[in-house]
Amino acid sequence: MKKQLVILFISLLLASCTLPQGSTALSTPAAASSIQPSYVAPTFTPTQASTPTDTNTVAPTSTETVTFTPLPSDTPTPTAVSTQTSTPTQQNPMAVSKANSSCLFGPNRAYLYMYALTPGASAAVIGRNYDGGWLWVQPTGTKLYCWLAASLVTLSVNIMSIPVENPPLPTNPSVAPPTGVHATRSGASVTISWNAAAPALQLAYLIEASICSKGNLLSVVVTTTKLSETLTDERTCKLSSSGQLRVQNKLGYSTAVNISWP
Repeated sequence: MKKQLVILFISLLLASCTLPQGSTALSTPAAASSIQPSYVAPTFTPTQASTPTDTNTVAPTSTETVTFTPLPSDTPTPTAVSTQTSTPTQQNPMAVSKANSSCLFGPNRAYLYMYALTPGASAAVIGRNYDGGWLWVQPTGTKLYCWLAASLVTLSVNIMSIPVENPPLPTNPSVAPPTGVHATRSGASVTISWNAAAPALQLAYLIEASICSKGNLLSVVVTTTKLSETLTDERTCKLSSSGQLRVQNKLGYSTAVNISWP
């Protein structure tokens, strides 16, 4: 009997030695709620957009505006200076905007934007251009003087009863005037050329000229991004044609350089 017990004990001992080395009992599985996902959702941090600068930026070359306005027969140049020196008074008629209206630096859509009037906004009328198509105004609540298209406002007076004004174009000394301005003629065609200005946002060039057409002088306003412009100028007028060139950019206008008219 003892011998059988010894043999049984040895058999059990040998069986235990056959288990693979390093084997361990299985651990109890973790509860489902205690398992954490390995994926962490990314966080989004907004960044401030960079502010564009005006370095080496030129306005699109497709923007060119040419407009013509008849001049009175006794006006030799388009640059007469206004005699208006007083601020608007209660005697000035008021213009009321009929729609969203842009008030510009000059009496022509070729000029830069200065101020906006919303529908119902008012402005004191100081003067008008020669043909009454534009009004020189001071928008209510501002110290600005700018030009509004007469078609965009209502008036309580006859527009032709308003005095004609031709104030000088506001300029900015930070905008350098053009250089190398010259003009050549071939028959009735006058080509004006100039050097490129320093790169800037909204860079363009403004030509203001009086040219002859069918015996009458016309006021011509041209905005272009090119470095030359050809105008038709006949030789049938009693008064001489003339013109001037400015540089314009987002800061405003330079002083004018007179064109030596051929």
